[in-house]
Amino acid sequence: MSSSTGHQNAMEFPRFTFNPKEGIDNPALVITDDHELDQRVVPTLHQLKRLEGQSFGFRLRRDQSGRGFEIRDVEPWSPAERSGLKDGDRVLEVNEEYVDNMDFYRVVRKIQSCGLHLFLLVLRKAEYQQAVSLGVDIQLLAKASKGDCWSRPRLCHIRRHPEHGLGFTITLVEGRKGQYMVSTVSHGPAEKVGVCSGDRLIWINGVAVSTLTHAALSRTVKKTGDTVTVLVIDSDSESCYVRRKMPILPLLAQCCSLPHAAKTMHLVKGNDGYGFLLRQERLAGSRRIGETYTDGNITCFAGIHSSAFSIDKCSI
Repeated sequence: MSSSTGHQNAMEFPRFTFNPKEGIDNPALVITDDHELDQRVVPTLHQLKRLEGQSFGFRLRRDQSGRGFEIRDVEPWSPAERSGLKDGDRVLEVNEEYVDNMDFYRVVRKIQSCGLHLFLLVLRKAEYQQAVSLGVDIQLLAKASKGDCWSRPRLCHIRRHPEHGLGFTITLVEGRKGQYMVSTVSHGPAEKVGVCSGDRLIWINGVAVSTLTHAALSRTVKKTGDTVTVLVIDSDSESCYVRRKMPILPLLAQCCSLPHAAKTMHLVKGNDGYGFLLRQERLAGSRRIGETYTDGNITCFAGIHSSAFSIDKCSI
């Protein structure tokens, strides 16, 4: 009997209880849905700052799948490495602009022309591949990382009206040294180019207002002449930048009514070519040399390691 009882006890299985609120308490029976995106997959913001003549220290390459852009060859001790970038990271945004579906040449130009500051929103390689395989909208994922109330700062060029002036006044934000708020005249020059009442004034004519007293700022406005260019942002979006520990700079801004803008021109080749020449020169603020690659009269700029027609990797 004892032997039979011992054998019976040996074959007994532990009893598991089920609580609808807690689920099954046997870890081996917990069911997970492998088709859901890991909630920890959140794009990360990397802020790179270089010195005059210094590179950011990485290469940008088109993803082998033909979609998106990949960080490669991060240099030791470079701004890229110090910011936390790693080989294989996928770039979603450059300076707050979504680039995952953008032309490669345009992304390269955007990075090379950004000056000393560069802001990259990236996903790690495995996270990006997981999101793509599940059909996740990458652009919405990037936007969600900033918060619901986010919008880009606005760089607005205001022309003085003979009767209404510039159409805005500036007041100091109470209790906040170096922070100023804008109030606009309805249908005035400032409002017409995108400035809104309640906006925070960040820069004026290339000067950060946080460095100016109210008296100095007033003198600056009076000396502006017929035009003034201001960088403004609404208070909710300003809070988003503060939360992300990100400075508000003109290179991040949406441009409104600026007097000068780049143009895309379609040229038709004539018997004597396109009618212009390109010369080699040192690029401002950089050790890179602008080189000209030609095939007939088709040209492109350098710092780029490829042919004139198939550029898929670029040193930044």
